[in-house]
Amino acid sequence: MTRFAGGFKFCNINSKNFFYGIYMNMNFSISFFDSKKSAPNFTGRLPKGVFYDIRDIPNLTCARCGKKMMSIPQRNHFVTSVRAGSRAELRNTALDEFRTHDVFKFFSNLSKKHPFTPLEKLVSRKSVKRKMDGLGRVGKLEAKEILEITGGMTKNAPQVMKKLNTIKDQVPKNYQELLFYMDFYAKQYPKNTFSEIFNKPEVWMYHDKIARARKNLFLAQRERAMNKLEELEKSLPDTRHMQKCFDKVKLKTLSLISDRNKPNATKRLELVDIYKRFLGSFNSKSVANKFWQQVNELPYSTQTADNLLLNMRRCTDTEIVRQIADNMTSTFEHIVPASKGGSVAKHNGLCFCQACNQERATVAYTILLGKYPEFAQNVQKQMNRLVSFITHGKLPTYEEYPKKVKKTLLDVTNQKLRINIKKYLKFVDEKAQNELVKAKALYDNDQKLLSHANSNIAANDAKIEELKRQIQKLQEEKEILDFQKQRYAQKSVISKNIYNEAKLKANKATGDLEKDK
Repeated sequence: MTRFAGGFKFCNINSKNFFYGIYMNMNFSISFFDSKKSAPNFTGRLPKGVFYDIRDIPNLTCARCGKKMMSIPQRNHFVTSVRAGSRAELRNTALDEFRTHDVFKFFSNLSKKHPFTPLEKLVSRKSVKRKMDGLGRVGKLEAKEILEITGGMTKNAPQVMKKLNTIKDQVPKNYQELLFYMDFYAKQYPKNTFSEIFNKPEVWMYHDKIARARKNLFLAQRERAMNKLEELEKSLPDTRHMQKCFDKVKLKTLSLISDRNKPNATKRLELVDIYKRFLGSFNSKSVANKFWQQVNELPYSTQTADNLLLNMRRCTDTEIVRQIADNMTSTFEHIVPASKGGSVAKHNGLCFCQACNQERATVAYTILLGKYPEFAQNVQKQMNRLVSFITHGKLPTYEEYPKKVKKTLLDVTNQKLRINIKKYLKFVDEKAQNELVKAKALYDNDQKLLSHANSNIAANDAKIEELKRQIQKLQEEKEILDFQKQRYAQKSVISKNIYNEAKLKANKATGDLEKDK
């Protein structure tokens, strides 16, 4: 028997009574979690602001599992909320070589004033940046190194665990198992962060042994299962074509059950699809039943909590929290997969949490409908929520989304997945009718104005015609006056000449009279 500081006991790995045999059969209970689940609410107030992508809507429910999802900003806020304050960050033993340096003293003084604010946030302030300029080139390099070391630190494990417990019901089963481990270690090592805990030799060595044992068990089960499939080959028709088909099926089966990146549910769905097509090529119920019995007994290699924990040894504290939170983060899920020619257009996507998106992989929606009866209901819930946002003007670029996505879903499911968008269509119709009424009122008003303008123009035209006649009459009178003026002018010249001659004569007569005197 071997014991480590964590308190676990396990036997030698070759022993028949090895702890792993018990562990594998344990039905992990997470009863220490609060089992109360919050139901999706579609009647509450809509969040403030306008959204240009449905993935940015906070607390949108997953179209596959129906659980609430985090938007990217929510996920980032969640991770930031568990960040360690500057005081805790400067306690990191990795900073021991800097403790006598001026840069460390500079950060220590900052920490005294703001002990609960992360250093990364403190140095982003303009006042602190100006002070850091006085540290010189070497000082700045050291400051950068300190920030890199402390940048991924979180609060101590128990405080982080309180935050993680709020999303425990929304993560996949293997992550729930990981949270079980993390809760145990948070109590065992309350003064450490999870990154420090996962790198403790007694912790990672223990989980490494479990992971190796699980791997060896899977390899043995896989070999036994594939041998049984080989034996069933004798019951198939003895043709060259059938032999080639069965060889391809075996290769796909081996590849699928060995894939650690795909969830077990996805593997089962894909294997069922593969064998349905293969066994549908010949009529023999007894042979088909034998194959189905063996398919149901196939083992699956999956990403266990032990593998997750070992992989997280290379992560910072915030990366560990982010990796857990990512599972419930909202993602764009291609209705027609990109590998099958699906586009990134809005109408070719729903919102799945990352865990469901990975689980779906490229499985057809018709298969999902058969396996998960609640799928159609959850798609409808998400659509109801989006319709509320669209009708309230909070998704300005998604006006055509409900109609187009409904058509896409009908096309890919052979008319089986029918979402109800009557509320949206009624809204669109009422909006169109209101716009028609406004347009008609505007048109009628413009017609009245046009008629009034035409009558005014007609009245003005009549006045212009009358004025034209008056002008013509005045022009005629002017011509007569001009003629009279010309005659009077000519007479004036003649009379002026006569006057001048008479005046000369009078002057001459006056002069003669004066001389005679």
